[in-house]
Amino acid sequence: MWASFLVPLGLFAIDTAAAFARGWSPLGSRLDLAALIAALVLAVLLAVAWYSPTVHRAAPIGPRVVAVWVSLVFALLPGELLLSFASESIDRAPFHRHPRGLRQVFEPKIPGTSPRARFSVNSQGLRGTEPPGDTAVRRLLFVGGSTTEDVYLDDERTWTLRLPELLNARGGDRFWAASAGRSGFASIEHLEFLEHADVVSEFDVVIVLLGINDMARLVWGERADRIALNRAKVRAPLWRRSRTLELIRRFWSAGVEQGNLVMDREALFVRDAQTRRSEAKVVDGEIDIAPALGDYERRLSRLVMVTRRRGLKLVLADQPTLFRTDLSPEEERRLWFIRRADGDFLPARRMLELMKSFNDVTASVATRMDVPFVRLSEMTGASDYFYDDCHFSEVGAEEVARRLSERIDWQGLLTGDSSSSTTGDSWSRESEEANGSI
Repeated sequence: MWASFLVPLGLFAIDTAAAFARGWSPLGSRLDLAALIAALVLAVLLAVAWYSPTVHRAAPIGPRVVAVWVSLVFALLPGELLLSFASESIDRAPFHRHPRGLRQVFEPKIPGTSPRARFSVNSQGLRGTEPPGDTAVRRLLFVGGSTTEDVYLDDERTWTLRLPELLNARGGDRFWAASAGRSGFASIEHLEFLEHADVVSEFDVVIVLLGINDMARLVWGERADRIALNRAKVRAPLWRRSRTLELIRRFWSAGVEQGNLVMDREALFVRDAQTRRSEAKVVDGEIDIAPALGDYERRLSRLVMVTRRRGLKLVLADQPTLFRTDLSPEEERRLWFIRRADGDFLPARRMLELMKSFNDVTASVATRMDVPFVRLSEMTGASDYFYDDCHFSEVGAEEVARRLSERIDWQGLLTGDSSSSTTGDSWSRESEEANGSI
């Protein structure tokens, strides 16, 4: 009888331990944590039963237990096989993408967001419409974190869709775009995706907006680094790949699960987080930023080389935020995104300084490696552009699209004329005057 329990639990434990050794962590998913806790509870109950004289004196029930286990196996295996051949709409999302064919509707009820935000994923696992059949259409791929993903903006109000619309309105080359923005992802994941994902080769230009999550991980500490490694190359345990578990995962939340966040239908988690910040301590403190900036610069430099090796045109953009030294009480109440490992929060003034340091590295790499660059951080502090610390409102998303459309010489970029791929004032003179020398 005991073997019928212990063998499956032992295999589960060995599989999980091996995944931990490879660097996997369950911290990024509430369902994974629930599965581990359930297994632990079962193990504790078995241990208690093992040492219980009452259990040992009970009538033999081994055959019945074995029958139950065999029944479960024969019930689950056909289900796994059927789900393996089911519609792609329930497939696990490829790395840095979403489940193919995903359709969600959000009603965030946050000022500045879309009252009804449709979130549509195409057959590539990217947010946007299906790729055009016309091979002459220029294809733009957007890569970034949640400020690229724009969960709480309707498909038609995201800056990733508005940019090709603005470019198409000018005439000339036709453009189509799709977004690989994923909440919580930073330069380590962007690099992994651009280096290895086959879908990247289907595009002409990659636009990368980054910096905020690298800065956030610096503030969060080691836990965020472990989650980052979990999202990149490491292998999950075998039980984690179950199609049955994946189907449960799809119904687990009311929204889109993104690593360690769940984007719920009404953005309740955002409002809860804002409340927690308003009740928490805001404490300044020293942070050793130099190692993180060095790692960020090396990853960004490698990202540039990877896109060139794959024959892609690259545009870099830095991250604007709401942070200012003179935020009003109403603006302070919007903040929630970045918390220290001890649970306290840094003041907006300190966050502004940290964000500027990462943005300056983005600008310096773009300058050194001759990459077209748009300093979106010029939007920093403009209240109408953000509904919280850094996520764009509908007005902000429109402004991002406008700046990208106007400050990149798209014709020069596509024809390979590097001398004209950025307009004269896009970053060199204007941004240095506004933000200081890079």
